[in-house]
Amino acid sequence: MRPHHAWLLICILFVFGSCRHIEKSDPTEVAQAYYSILTAGDLSTSYEILSDPWETVELPSNYTESWNSEKFKHWLAWDSVFDPSYGVEMNAVTDSTVTYQVTKMDSRIAFLHDTPMVYNEKLFITDGKISRIERDYEQFDVERFVMRRDKLVSWVTENYPELGAFIIDQSESGGQRYLQAISLYRAAHDQ
Repeated sequence: MRPHHAWLLICILFVFGSCRHIEKSDPTEVAQAYYSILTAGDLSTSYEILSDPWETVELPSNYTESWNSEKFKHWLAWDSVFDPSYGVEMNAVTDSTVTYQVTKMDSRIAFLHDTPMVYNEKLFITDGKISRIERDYEQFDVERFVMRRDKLVSWVTENYPELGAFIIDQSESGGQRYLQAISLYRAAHDQ
């Protein structure tokens, strides 16, 4: 075999080997792929592991939100702006659910909450795809988070109205305006 043919074969094997297909019968694989998407901000395999639509439920309030691919794409772009890091530790597995303890920290959470958010997340797997995610917070000071968020919004509205409704725009540009608002607030308040 010629050297350039061997090199081509190695490249082809590497490409196909790295395009690992998610084993849909294994809930753990599906869950790990989901957290990889969140960490990398990469949607390339989301169609393989997320039902369309799926829902998230915040416990104990039972606040439910429905998601589809397009909405998730925009949210993921927004979330990625804040450079999130996720710590994920598996707690329990059944044939159709996987439960994790998740620790999340990013620049927005650091500003509004000081410490990482810690929550238990239960992923429900139906036909090899995530159909529902239940989230129950262990460490999340809602009062501090809301107070700081409201203070930021009021200050930005008064001083930088051109940043608009950054707080409700969960797109990449909305996230960038949110980061800008935090930066301006910190500079004005020596933080």
